[in-house]
Amino acid sequence: MKALRAIAFILAASVGFPALAEDKKDAKFDAAQLVGDWNVTGGKKMGKEIGDEGKKGTYTFTKDKITLKEDGKVMFEFSYTIDAKTSPMNVELEIAKSEIDGLKGLKAKGIIELKDGELKLCYDGMGGDRPKKFDDEKAFSFVLKKKKEEKKDK
Repeated sequence: MKALRAIAFILAASVGFPALAEDKKDAKFDAAQLVGDWNVTGGKKMGKEIGDEGKKGTYTFTKDKITLKEDGKVMFEFSYTIDAKTSPMNVELEIAKSEIDGLKGLKAKGIIELKDGELKLCYDGMGGDRPKKFDDEKAFSFVLKKKKEEKKDK
């Protein structure tokens, strides 16, 4: 009888663990974690370091839009969606507004990761294949740090 219970326990455990893995895989990413302003702390554009000039950009995330500003001026506005079932998570971007003529409607495939307060965003700015890693030499890759919210005096 003890042997039968042990086998039943092992079977129940082996059936239960894959279900836990599936639950984790199907977990929804909470895009609310992205909402706010993010400073560029580093990155590359097609393999070349962005330097100090590239770090002047600020990305503002809402639940469905990313706005890129440089020196307070809106350069790009993207709509975006995230597929949290992939690792790293896939992101689909579409330019909704641009300071550069002819770019509205351009789509880009990318990857995104939020870990330890650091946001990594990598996408093919030329509309090509989705990058497989964050240091892809053919992609635009940025590291962002969330701006601290200023406390308002009452």
